[in-house]
Amino acid sequence: MCIRVYITDTDLGEKIHDIINNVTLDETLNKLYYTDSLQKKIIYSIEGIFHISNNRIRKVIIKDSEVETIQVHQYNFILDKSVIEYDDEYLQLNPNHLIENVYVYNYYTDCFNSTDTKLVIEKKNNKLHETYFLFNNTNADIDILKKTIHTFLLELNLC
Repeated sequence: MCIRVYITDTDLGEKIHDIINNVTLDETLNKLYYTDSLQKKIIYSIEGIFHISNNRIRKVIIKDSEVETIQVHQYNFILDKSVIEYDDEYLQLNPNHLIENVYVYNYYTDCFNSTDTKLVIEKKNNKLHETYFLFNNTNADIDILKKTIHTFLLELNLC
């Protein structure tokens, strides 16, 4: 279970994406922040939402929770404590699915000095889709979350 803090300002998400992926920056910046990448195929069908990753098919179960708006510096974020779980593996899917997209999730963590916090840059069909922070500590104080995000923005000279 994680807390996701979505960047609602599209310009900020694009700026973070550009800074981290800017080839003119010192290469150590990318090495410092980048930790992992995951590719998933997401299928939307009448039977539900399914993730296919590493040759595993899993049904997604989303338990919605209330969302909250928070502000860090001049930027607005949406704090989402919804729980995403996965059903047992499926061996096959009905081929008559509705929508199929390929998502790539790039994770960046070292800038937080913590394995409990990640910046996620999500690309859908090779285009920037969303940028958000992922906090593994579901009991984290909102002020601590804000401070972590603010520190990251400062490191990238975005505030």
